[in-house]
Amino acid sequence: MSKPAQRGVALVTALLILALAALIASGFIGQTRLLIEATQAETRAQQALALAQGLQDFAVIGLLKDADKTTLDSRSETWAQPLPPLPIPNGALTGYLEDLDGRINVNGFAAADSITRDNTRFLLDNLLVQLKLSPQLAREIEDAIDIDDTSQGGAEDNQYLALRPPRRAPNRALRTTSELLQVNGIDAKSFQLLRPHVAALNPRAKLNINTASIPVLMSLHNAISPAIAARLHQDGSANASDVSQWIGNLTFQDRITLKPELTAQLSIQSRYFLVHTKVLLDSVEYQYVALLDRNNYRYLWTAVGDF
Repeated sequence: MSKPAQRGVALVTALLILALAALIASGFIGQTRLLIEATQAETRAQQALALAQGLQDFAVIGLLKDADKTTLDSRSETWAQPLPPLPIPNGALTGYLEDLDGRINVNGFAAADSITRDNTRFLLDNLLVQLKLSPQLAREIEDAIDIDDTSQGGAEDNQYLALRPPRRAPNRALRTTSELLQVNGIDAKSFQLLRPHVAALNPRAKLNINTASIPVLMSLHNAISPAIAARLHQDGSANASDVSQWIGNLTFQDRITLKPELTAQLSIQSRYFLVHTKVLLDSVEYQYVALLDRNNYRYLWTAVGDF
């Protein structure tokens, strides 16, 4: 091979080596960039969670102070107002509280006593009428939550095992209402209608008449019309200070007498709240939700996202 040819081969080889080196360097830089971005994202997520937990602690303090000042809970109180966005370095922090005691507690079906189970059945049956949903859904929810495997008209193991994918009937109290989507017969549309009016709480949780929605108030008695419920609801600002007086007014003014076993389940206080937090950091949004048991000063669970 002539010297010019050898020099040509050497030049090509050198160029190939340079190209390969550039490719390796580019890949290394790309991997390094991804690693840095992943580290930054993880750090940012940890910061967002810490900020959300701080806001959750703030909610506990606020609700405890509220309980010290008044013996009732209503949507006209400070805790029921959304927190305006608070500026933080490179972002903002906001949140709001969602009272759950104004909803029908489907976990009442898991109660050991028959009175609570009967009250839950009565309320849920009436709620489904108000929402124009099939009454069969009440039986499906009951059999999914009650602890036995005896059908009350809904599906049990045999029917659930025939589904695709097959599964067993839960036969337990629900952790969140989103689990209703796993109940036989409940689809996304019916769940969205139910969601604002039902909760999954301690089986013995009481119903706050001040924070109950119009459909829930109508569920207390078949004779409670939309007009009566709207008056009781007061456009979301109901502020009853005594359950017995509230019941007495309903009897005297509207000639409606609630079942005694049901009145024992009514309250003007709330114990369970969903604490929603939203953190914006470096244009990235993080959302969290946690279930607060105010009576025991603790969160029962925390989840990423919002529902």
